[in-house]
Amino acid sequence: MEFAAKRLECQDAQQREQLERMTAAEIRVLTTFAHPNIIALLGHCSHRDGAILVYEFQPEGSLDQHLIKDEKARQLTWGRRSSIVSGLLAAVSYLHHHNPEGPCYHRDIKPGNIMLTASLSPKLGDCGLSRFLPRDRPGQSRMTMQLTQGAGPAGTPGFMCKRYVETGKFNDKSEVYSIGITILQIIAAQLDFDDDFSDLIEEADAEEIARRPDPRVPANGPDLETLKKLSAMAAASVQRFSKRIQVMPLLRQAREAASTLSTSEVPALKSEVERMAAELRRLRLAEEKAAELAAALTKRCELCFDEVSVEQVGSLMCPNEHLICSDCSPDMVRNFLERIGASDTMLDDHSSRGGLIPCVRHNPAFQPQCSRHYTDQSLARALPDEIFVGYRAAQDDVTENRIWHQHNQRFQEEVSRMQRQLEGEQATKREEAASTEFLRRQYPNAKMCPRCRCGPVINENCFDLQSHHNEASGRSRINNSCQQCGFFTRDWNQWLPWDGVLRRGYVDRG
Repeated sequence: MEFAAKRLECQDAQQREQLERMTAAEIRVLTTFAHPNIIALLGHCSHRDGAILVYEFQPEGSLDQHLIKDEKARQLTWGRRSSIVSGLLAAVSYLHHHNPEGPCYHRDIKPGNIMLTASLSPKLGDCGLSRFLPRDRPGQSRMTMQLTQGAGPAGTPGFMCKRYVETGKFNDKSEVYSIGITILQIIAAQLDFDDDFSDLIEEADAEEIARRPDPRVPANGPDLETLKKLSAMAAASVQRFSKRIQVMPLLRQAREAASTLSTSEVPALKSEVERMAAELRRLRLAEEKAAELAAALTKRCELCFDEVSVEQVGSLMCPNEHLICSDCSPDMVRNFLERIGASDTMLDDHSSRGGLIPCVRHNPAFQPQCSRHYTDQSLARALPDEIFVGYRAAQDDVTENRIWHQHNQRFQEEVSRMQRQLEGEQATKREEAASTEFLRRQYPNAKMCPRCRCGPVINENCFDLQSHHNEASGRSRINNSCQQCGFFTRDWNQWLPWDGVLRRGYVDRG
């Protein structure tokens, strides 16, 4: 169902009080009067700063928008314009005469407050300025409403008659004046109150009004007669107060004008029928799509086989859209947690999955099987608090166990690495000891550097180290200095005897 909502808000305290009065007036009017040409109020609610009113939706919008836009204005043939005027007057007459407590005056009739249905029938709305006239009081007739002390005239400038503006007195003829201005704007399709339009109102000449029709809609034959009748109604409605026509005679004239069906109305009605047929097809297509969407949002529970909505509160669904309804999901999770607590095999499988609960179709009894798992978010939405807490506790146990195993595995790997390193160091020390013992026996006269004690330094029957020092040998040169600190002396006896400690590989000076 389509609807329109109007939100009324005001932060200023004084203006909010006025807004509350207008809102209450509109609610009272729309709930008191039910008429085909008065917009229906579907509901309303109040809040601290204002109110929200919900109306039936009118797809064609307001009359003033149709008079402004060329394409929409061409849809308003003279027959349709006369029907709009007739419907408007029917609504106003109903407000004035069908309440046993007294008449109700709208006080703000204008094209902007007239909504159009899909068939371009008028609906009078925006009744916030409406006033109910109470039963006769001493010194006040029911036929005239006098403004209270200090209150100004209510309505839209240009649509209020001079008598009402000057004296504050409002009756059915005051309402007729607003209707007359509205009829003038319907005829001329002019919403601005410029000098020419003001002169047209002041003269109140039907023939002059008929010479100023909306140029976008031709007026020939019967349409010209309809135009003349509308012009006469407009002129009679904007006369000075004493000569001004009343609502009931004006309503009879409007119905007479609307009863004439010109030849130009036939193609317009045909076009309207085609448009409404297209709208009906659109609505049926929308209904079919809505049914398809509803079917797409409905799935069968994998356990109880009931058809349920995927948006059902408490339902559980895996990423492959296998659904468990809200009645089955708590028992399924509870039974699963009990089984893994009673079976080491299931506990191992549960641990290997990281503590996640598999889709119910993971069971080989279901074909095809599903390998996905339920997410924590879906479980949190579907499960009662106590079951979800149990699930999280089991998942925490699995996580702690996995972390312990990971740390234990890393510890064992580190122990093995350190054992291999120790064995390697011990092997290296044994090799060094063997090498040292071999060199000590093989070269009992080995020397070492007197500065850094690097050794052993071995000479092969060469006691003058200077003789070959820095001598070219292939691409390099012979270097008889200490390989660690650079110490050098040509006298072999100045090198210290090797102490048998292999510090940095021995040096052959041969």
